[in-house]
Amino acid sequence: MLSNKVPNNDISSKVSHSSIRRLKADLAKRSDKILELQLKLAQEHNQNIILWSKINSKDSLLSIKDEIIKISERDIASLEKLFNDTQEDTRVVVANLYYAQAQALETAANRTHFAPRKKKETRREALELYRLSLSLGKVDAQIKIDELEKKLG
Repeated sequence: MLSNKVPNNDISSKVSHSSIRRLKADLAKRSDKILELQLKLAQEHNQNIILWSKINSKDSLLSIKDEIIKISERDIASLEKLFNDTQEDTRVVVANLYYAQAQALETAANRTHFAPRKKKETRREALELYRLSLSLGKVDAQIKIDELEKKLG
């Protein structure tokens, strides 16, 4: 009986060795595959870091440009306000100048006694200047316009 077990043990031992070799080969393949996957994972991780860095850089650049645009828009709004204020001030100044010039012409017309045609012409010029002044917003000019229209008939 013992003799029957020995060859059986040899066969069993050979099968075990063969199985161990196959398992070792399979383990080596799987280990290589794991190493390959780990290397690929590390490469993907590095690539992700590079991409994140690029995106972060571009995002920062976009934020800076957005801030520059906002500052520029505020500057434009300030300049528009300044322009409008200056334009309004200029309009008022010009209206006052026309009014003053019309007053001077009216005074000159009132001082003219011996040239009725010249007096009437000077009053017409004053009337036009008062109208220009009124069109630019000088409301006091309306009273003068009414007076001169009565005098001119």
